[in-house]
Amino acid sequence: LQLVAIARRRGLLCDRLLVPLADTAWEILDVSGSDVTDTGIHQAAKICSKLRAVDVSRCSSLTAESIRTIVECCPALETLRCGGTHLSNRAARLALPCVLPGLRVRNQVEESWEDLDAVAVGSGAQELRWIVWPAIDGESRQTVELECPRVVVNPGMASSKHACVPREALPSTVLDEQLVEDISPSAWEVRCSPSQAAALGLGEISISKAELFRMAFAARDERLAPKRAKNWRQKERRERKLWVSSSLELRARHLADTHAM
Repeated sequence: LQLVAIARRRGLLCDRLLVPLADTAWEILDVSGSDVTDTGIHQAAKICSKLRAVDVSRCSSLTAESIRTIVECCPALETLRCGGTHLSNRAARLALPCVLPGLRVRNQVEESWEDLDAVAVGSGAQELRWIVWPAIDGESRQTVELECPRVVVNPGMASSKHACVPREALPSTVLDEQLVEDISPSAWEVRCSPSQAAALGLGEISISKAELFRMAFAARDERLAPKRAKNWRQKERRERKLWVSSSLELRARHLADTHAM
């Protein structure tokens, strides 16, 4: 998931990268502002069925079909972040009827309530609680408030009555920010503009995705090296203390060596 977060910041996230990295253990997915398409989301959602929070905002290549797929494949979805561009807002509006939790009308009459299947009766994202859609239109907001009052739109923006808002649902939060906290931003920053590269005679700079990821993790490893060294020294001191305290003779010898120094 860290690779996806780095690729998104680098502007490299697309279907060919997302799908091979998709994992069944993922609980969040942030593809905001990327080039991921409906095909990539369809394949990834089938794999990542445990997703609780998804950000598809500012993705002009995604349609309402992607949001419907996420709702169908991820029954634990609690937070949906969407909108941000004209096309993204349109996709969110079209998908809204399929997103909101509700009851599906059944033509078949069961003999008892015990025969009812919760999956068959329920429609929409049954666990949905939060929608982050800063540019939501009035009609869509009214639809949410009337059809499913428990779903809160843009928590914390218009009211402070929702005190227990999860981090993933705060509009000011970047969904995948915690994944890259230990990785230096310099690992994915663009070092120079195309015009500067041309002025230096470097032409067009082309770095493979694998090399970008290697650079990112090399920077992280370098950043964490002092902490690892400190932990190792502490471990050595604890082991030496335990070894010395295991024998009175060794303890006396250790004290003699300490005073001699």
